[in-house]
Amino acid sequence: GGPTIHVTNPAAVEAAARVAAAAAAKKKSKKSKSSTSTTPTEKMPPLQIQQTNPSYMVAAAIIRRTLDKISTPTATLLNGLLNGDPNIVSQTNISSAESSGTEKSGTTNAFAMKEEKQK
Repeated sequence: GGPTIHVTNPAAVEAAARVAAAAAAKKKSKKSKSSTSTTPTEKMPPLQIQQTNPSYMVAAAIIRRTLDKISTPTATLLNGLLNGDPNIVSQTNISSAESSGTEKSGTTNAFAMKEEKQK
């Protein structure tokens, strides 16, 4: 008994990766001939399993709380950038693709801005 939480089954992730790799290899090995696709013969394990380990319960609670805390500031930042909100744009170093070309520092700056916003 006791509380349980559903977590991703590692065996399902591994099986899905094997199926995807086999499909990619099959697709790559085919020339441009079309044929009916075959379904994988591997029986897929369940996507989620029940976990009763207390450390999983604590980790799940931390992840939920963290997600709740960061979802609103992240959504505000993205919406402000996408809508060209002058208040958001002026507070960040993220440049638009038109003005900066292929700058790759945008991700770091977004995290820095989020940290500054939380202070």
